[in-house]
Amino acid sequence: MDDTMPLKTVRVHPSDKPWMTPQIKILISDRQRAYTRGDQVRYNQLKAKISRLIANAKQKFYQDKAQDLRHTNPGKWYRSIYAMTGADQQHADITAPSKYELSKLADDLLDAFTKPWEDREPSSLLVSDLADNLIDRFPPAIPSIGQVRAALKRLNSKKATGHDGVPAWLLKHFHEDLAPVIHDIICASILQCKYPTPYKRSLVTPVPKVSNPVDINNDFRQISVLPQVAKLLERFQLDLNQHELEIADNQHTFLQGRSTVTALACITQDSFNATDLDCKTEGVHIVFVDFRKAFHLVDHAILLTKLAASGVNRGFWKWTQSFLTGRTLQVKLPGALSKVGQVIAGVPQGGVISPMLFNVHINDVDKDIPSSLGIKSCKFADDLTLYQIVPLHS
Repeated sequence: MDDTMPLKTVRVHPSDKPWMTPQIKILISDRQRAYTRGDQVRYNQLKAKISRLIANAKQKFYQDKAQDLRHTNPGKWYRSIYAMTGADQQHADITAPSKYELSKLADDLLDAFTKPWEDREPSSLLVSDLADNLIDRFPPAIPSIGQVRAALKRLNSKKATGHDGVPAWLLKHFHEDLAPVIHDIICASILQCKYPTPYKRSLVTPVPKVSNPVDINNDFRQISVLPQVAKLLERFQLDLNQHELEIADNQHTFLQGRSTVTALACITQDSFNATDLDCKTEGVHIVFVDFRKAFHLVDHAILLTKLAASGVNRGFWKWTQSFLTGRTLQVKLPGALSKVGQVIAGVPQGGVISPMLFNVHINDVDKDIPSSLGIKSCKFADDLTLYQIVPLHS
């Protein structure tokens, strides 16, 4: 790719205006050289041309970026107008953090994200022999090159780029040319039951849970930015194997046709039947459970054991084992990248197949509740609601 589409370096300064283009910057350099040489005619020509280009660039910037924001997002619209007019929004005593400070913050965030694993005792379950009891699917299900081409064409070109440096817009724009290559990568991964090692590194973006975060350990949510090709591979594996998984009917997220609406309807209808009928002889006991760092603390051995018990084919089970093992992560901040951290548990948030794996992990969370108690459950991701219809005054 570097031979056919070589990288081109463009010097960008923090003080550059948002409408500044490489063409304008080149002309500004030419104008400066003309001034230095004393070429007044050339200087005046370039000066007039640059003025026209800047005016057109400002107008285009306003039309593309700011015009629609006047009514939909006034705050962002005002910031765009400030940028266009050159108004100073920043206080004079505020300085940007240094590169060292950013790097230290990235490392601190990495330590916070991996902290839940410090005292974790790994499961003693042995999973190496589980694959022997599973059935091979022959021939293995793989996508066609047409399906890969269509998936590339549907990519959102604005999605973030993973550590492989291949942006979504490039895959989308050159989908006809790249489809055979991506198809070979996906098929090789499926047939060999191995997840590509270069795709096991996640760039983690810290997203604040609150407006003014102060606790580095609890106020940030980690979202994994994965390579676009890796997400395509996960999508195909999910589509080709999801039919083998039986997820309980009381799970209302990460499934087609399920949502917060179905979850609320399930609980409220039972409560209504018990409390709002004419007799009104019953009440409802409800317990709301929220699992702490549920996605991060998924034990891989337990998950793989449950996946094998669900009856998936051997190839998909071995591929999932490869997907989970040997993963690493780095925290990415503007202008800084943390050290590399090891991932020994959990499923990556931001992955396509991760929600399905999490559903498998908690599918039997309520199986040990005695049926004689009449307790019903409703799951929505890592939120569990347990409720029981009871006689009044009991």
